Amino acid sequence: MHLIRKIKFLIVCGLSISSLAFSAMAADVTLIISSWAPPSHGMNASMFPKLIKMMEEATEGRVTAKIKYKLGSPPAQFDLIQDGVADITWIFHGYNPGRYVATKVVEFPGYAGSAKAASIAYWKAHQKFLASANEHKGVKL
Repeated sequence: MHLIRKIKFLIVCGLSISSLAFSAMAADVTLIISSWAPPSHGMNASMFPKLIKMMEEATEGRVTAKIKYKLGSPPAQFDLIQDGVADITWIFHGYNPGRYVATKVVEFPGYAGSAKAASIAYWKAHQKFLASANEHKGVKL
């Protein structure tokens, strides 16, 4: 009889441990990155893989992401985020005429400066002057 109790105890322990393992696996998050460009594009071949690696390292593997192609056209990307189809994307305001009016102020054709300098300047201008227009309502920039 004592042996049966030990076996039952071991079975309960085994089930408890395996349920913990499954709950730990369920806690992991895979974010969906929507991209309208081909896999060979720099965003998909370089930038997004680096972002995924950084997320995995920062979360000790609890958060990762997968790039999905052709979930929507370039103008549809913002809506994919708002509708919960994707978690991360990149948009180009020029593909959405009339939708992002306030942010057009920073579009400088022929800008010869660096992308880094332009990004920093744009972000500062957005936070100080453009965020109040709420053109990106419902998403986190």
